[in-house]
Amino acid sequence: MKYLTLSLLLALPTPNALATNLLPSDVDQQQIPVLNNDIRTVDNNVQSLHSYTQSQSGNTQSIVGAPATPTAYPGLYGSSYKPVGLPYAITYNSVSGATYYELYESTTDSNYSQVQSGSQLSASFTHYDYGYRYYKYKACNSAGCSSLSPWRRVYVYTAPSNPNNLSVSPLDVSAGTSYNVSWTPSGGAVDGTVYSVYQSLNGGSESLVATRTRQHWSETSYSFVTSQSTAGNYNYRVQACSPSAGCSGSVSAIQTVTPAANTAPTAISQTITVNKCKTTQFPWGQFAVDAEGGPLKIEILEKDARLFAFVIEDTLWTMPFFGKCLFGNHKFTFRAVDSEGLKSSIATVTLNLQ
Repeated sequence: MKYLTLSLLLALPTPNALATNLLPSDVDQQQIPVLNNDIRTVDNNVQSLHSYTQSQSGNTQSIVGAPATPTAYPGLYGSSYKPVGLPYAITYNSVSGATYYELYESTTDSNYSQVQSGSQLSASFTHYDYGYRYYKYKACNSAGCSSLSPWRRVYVYTAPSNPNNLSVSPLDVSAGTSYNVSWTPSGGAVDGTVYSVYQSLNGGSESLVATRTRQHWSETSYSFVTSQSTAGNYNYRVQACSPSAGCSGSVSAIQTVTPAANTAPTAISQTITVNKCKTTQFPWGQFAVDAEGGPLKIEILEKDARLFAFVIEDTLWTMPFFGKCLFGNHKFTFRAVDSEGLKSSIATVTLNLQ
């Protein structure tokens, strides 16, 4: 009987083969997601994933997050004061990754309401009620929107109210005395508001005598200083007008100016050099002054006997030449008398004839 012998070869794995068999296959490796670009931006304590690329099963897929929160507040053409009934534009900066924007408005910097959404970077507004308007915006794309930007404030104004606290100080002054006309700002006044002051005497026609323009919100009062030489009742009317939004009503105050106390005129002593052979004229104002500006009479009290005669008119003294040429110093004394009869002290004039 013959026996069949079978030889079995048992192949044991080598160390290298064992290590190779423990690694995942290429297919297995492709199942493992790999984050190639993981960017996170912290803004206002809100963390958002902006973008990363995921490789899976041999395909590349890009995932984009919401844009970053804008750091700039909305823009505005011109002043932050805008008149009622006229349009103004709010603008905002573009943000990386944003495809559209949402604009929000509030009257109190709280409880904002969305007023526009779209790819445009500006919006136009026209308001007919005065007051503050606050604006913020968000940057958005298909993944969502950012948080709100910082705010921009606009003040929509109308015609101001009447000026406040108009007063005249001191009251009841004499002619020639300075006094102050003052007032405080109108409610609703903005930069560029013009205060006009009109003056009239004893109910007659009025004229513009002063203007004051608001330059800054911190201004607390306005005034001007004046004086009047004519006695009577002076009415001051003040009105405020805002740029492009109309004017307030008027407020008025009255100042009484009494006649100045009459004072005696003043005579002026002096030495004058004149041509000894020429008729000479002098304005009387060169020798005497009346405090009230009224007419004066001149009284010659004494003169050198060698002097020629004087011809005294309303405004001129004339020393005529009669054919003699005197020389040297010749004196005369005089005084001035005003229309009320008050007399000046005596003054001396020396004529130096050369």
